[in-house]
Amino acid sequence: MRDTEDFSPQRVADRMEIQHRVYQFCQAVDRFDVESARGAFHPDAYDDHGLCKGGVDDLFAWIRGRHANLQFSYHHVGNIYIEFAGPDDAVVDSYVLTWQSTAPAGADGSRGPEMFAAGRYVDHFTRRDGHWRIQRRASFPESAMVVVPPANMAMLSDPGWAHGSRDENDPVQVLRRELGMIG
Repeated sequence: MRDTEDFSPQRVADRMEIQHRVYQFCQAVDRFDVESARGAFHPDAYDDHGLCKGGVDDLFAWIRGRHANLQFSYHHVGNIYIEFAGPDDAVVDSYVLTWQSTAPAGADGSRGPEMFAAGRYVDHFTRRDGHWRIQRRASFPESAMVVVPPANMAMLSDPGWAHGSRDENDPVQVLRRELGMIG
């Protein structure tokens, strides 16, 4: 009997850790923090990201290359449906919306193409040494489009506002440093 409907305190904690790992991967990729994203996977995990199929080293080498010139990356996780196949195995189906600037802005300030994709992560999570991590992932878009913003489109924020970045100057990284969470 599968205990997919188990909401005991331990299973709720398991669900929270699994959900955290899905978010961890997305947040870290968006901040271009590949090493933090790696923590969502077991070291011997397998990932099928369509254009990249292989182990975690292959995945993160591909992400480094693919994301090197992206100015913006945003993953929004919607539904996360978790089914337990046993005490240490879970099937996790996560809905993900991705928005990325696929090319740098032009010298005149024009913005490059933006890619929007709606897809899913279908993950086999396993618990080892008391921790849930992704053992196998299939990531796939179910719909996608590319939009080219008008050349004269101004940024939607005032120059005095804080701005996100994909490096150590991002506001979340600055706050982590201030609180002694990172060096």
